[in-house]
Amino acid sequence: MYDKGYHTGSELKRAQDLGIKSIVAIPDKSKVKGVPNAAYNSSEFVYNYENDSYSRPQGQVLKSSGTWHKMKSGAKVKHYRTKACRNCSVKEYCTKAKMGRLLSRSEYYDQYKINENLVKQNKDLYKKRQAIVEHPYGTIKRQWGFDYIITKKGMSRASTDVGLIFIAYNLRRLISIIGLSLFKKYLKGTCFCFS
Repeated sequence: MYDKGYHTGSELKRAQDLGIKSIVAIPDKSKVKGVPNAAYNSSEFVYNYENDSYSRPQGQVLKSSGTWHKMKSGAKVKHYRTKACRNCSVKEYCTKAKMGRLLSRSEYYDQYKINENLVKQNKDLYKKRQAIVEHPYGTIKRQWGFDYIITKKGMSRASTDVGLIFIAYNLRRLISIIGLSLFKKYLKGTCFCFS
């Protein structure tokens, strides 16, 4: 189980390719930019695998040119449109865009759907996620004051900082569970020396 920050297609794909059934929190998309009415969110459009198109709630079909567009994140998406938007009676609810509604479909759409189904199938386990996953982050951010990392840019440097923070968290947690004297006993025979 993971935080919303891990809800990225490439990470979901990597886990699924390794046979890992990950349950990742889904970001709230109830308020989509440019969609005046939630009844017209992209989740209300039905995807047709056979002809690579979407059906609108009113029945119109949005088609793609088949071109993949690269996003800033590096992921690729296809765009879907329909000319029916020009004369649509509910356009004001669906989009503010002059050119009509544009849907984007990520190359990782199937991975997102698998994760969504796992979340739905494991509701009880998902509810435990906050207690299991969020508690360490809350302690580290709010009680210890590590709400940002000050190292220079780069994933490896940030990972090192975060790794050290989590080692400290895990050691403190272990000591609070088993006690300091038993912890020292376990460490005897290692390279650490305690008096």
